[in-house]
Amino acid sequence: MRLESDKINQDKTEISKCAEIKTMPNFIGRITPHENHTLFEYNIKTNTLSKASFNKQDYIFSGINDDGLIEVSVLKKEVIVKEDCIYHSYLNKKNAIKGFSKMLKKEINPTYK
Repeated sequence: MRLESDKINQDKTEISKCAEIKTMPNFIGRITPHENHTLFEYNIKTNTLSKASFNKQDYIFSGINDDGLIEVSVLKKEVIVKEDCIYHSYLNKKNAIKGFSKMLKKEINPTYK
């Protein structure tokens, strides 16, 4: 024996609203190169070595001092992270090839862009 209230509950539909999720960039790590060094990127799949590319943003901070208003300009750089790439700081291309070879524990002969 079925009740009519069971039939009514089965006919109900739910309406839900899906909210979009904003993706934030993931913080992978911080690299501070030594003085006069260059940040190199090595692509494992294509076997290419190149200088890393950056996004540069200029920030201006202001504050009040005894002498008056002070504005300080700071340049912040972010590395554009690419898939299948390893990043490291080296003095020149020759040292970068040696360093990535030691890191990967195999001899590499990359093409330079």
